[in-house]
Amino acid sequence: MGFTSGAWAISAPPDAYVAHLGPRLLPAMRADRDGPEAAVRGGEWQRAPLPDHRTWYEDCGVCVHLC
Repeated sequence: MGFTSGAWAISAPPDAYVAHLGPRLLPAMRADRDGPEAAVRGGEWQRAPLPDHRTWYEDCGVCVHLC
């Protein structure tokens, strides 16, 4: 994230940076995915996924239409 002219911006890292991290992160991601806790997390996500992002602020009395 960066701060630009009074607004937050989210941008993807450069491909070269991601390629540099890949060899370090992929083994950890595979180990996590193959662990028993991953199935538990997957089941929790299937039972209660995040709601549609367009409804996130309706419960506070404010509805922000982003599209």
